[in-house]
Amino acid sequence: MTVCIAALCEEDKILGAADRMQTAGDMQFEPPKSKIMPVTTSIVLMMSSDSNLDSEIRQYVLFDINARIERDPGNWWLVRDVAELYQKYYNLAKTRRIQNALLAPFGLDATSFISRQKDMSKEFLESFMAAISSFSIPSVHVIVAGNDTTGAHVYTVIDGEVSCWDTAGFVSIGAGFRHVQSQFMYSRHTPKSLLADTLWLTYHAKRRSEVAPGVGAETDMFLIGPKLGSYTSIGDEVVERLRKFYEDTTEKENQVKIEAINAARGYMQEIQDGAKVSDKQSGVDEAHS
Repeated sequence: MTVCIAALCEEDKILGAADRMQTAGDMQFEPPKSKIMPVTTSIVLMMSSDSNLDSEIRQYVLFDINARIERDPGNWWLVRDVAELYQKYYNLAKTRRIQNALLAPFGLDATSFISRQKDMSKEFLESFMAAISSFSIPSVHVIVAGNDTTGAHVYTVIDGEVSCWDTAGFVSIGAGFRHVQSQFMYSRHTPKSLLADTLWLTYHAKRRSEVAPGVGAETDMFLIGPKLGSYTSIGDEVVERLRKFYEDTTEKENQVKIEAINAARGYMQEIQDGAKVSDKQSGVDEAHS
């Protein structure tokens, strides 16, 4: 349970925000640690759902990324390739769990299971394949956002499925994602939206999402682009200024809302009073007739 946001703006920049709520098994807590993790100087990962599984996957992802950077520093990672790397290790993590839970008790691994299928009954194989296909692991949703030699991009890896959100220009994951989506759609956000507008919208959407269960109150933000290697963590002073803007705006919105409700109540009273007068007049007309 959490919220993470990434949004394209001015076509070559990416703004993002996240709370700090962590989920591990059946526990939720909000440590003083950002969930925005730069894996290169141009690409970040943001995670929602099970943090234990994500930590396991990230170890392998970071090892491969750092190994290639050290070996070939001029070969910039593509955002898509990082997303597919995360997908690869998610699937391998699932495979390991299937092997340990279903194959190991029979003294099998993936190779021996395939080689010995001819010795297994049809019923056993069918039940085994059904168990494998229905096997589940903790859900992990990840945003992979950044820029590369082809431009700025936003991807998600949701339970091993990779999706690109460049056309929409924004994406959100976690318990608060629907609240974020509504704010971005209502604001008619596009990948060409101005940086300042997107900064405010991203913070505003994150704060709106806090009504969802499990979304934390702390906010971390980042900016990437337009140049390669330009990841920047947005400072606390900027977030604090945005907080004041948000609270001022919310106070004014509440005042306008109260005025609108009072006006609607007054109008409804006028309608009801008019209906009463009409009923009385109708009664008088009937009596005269």
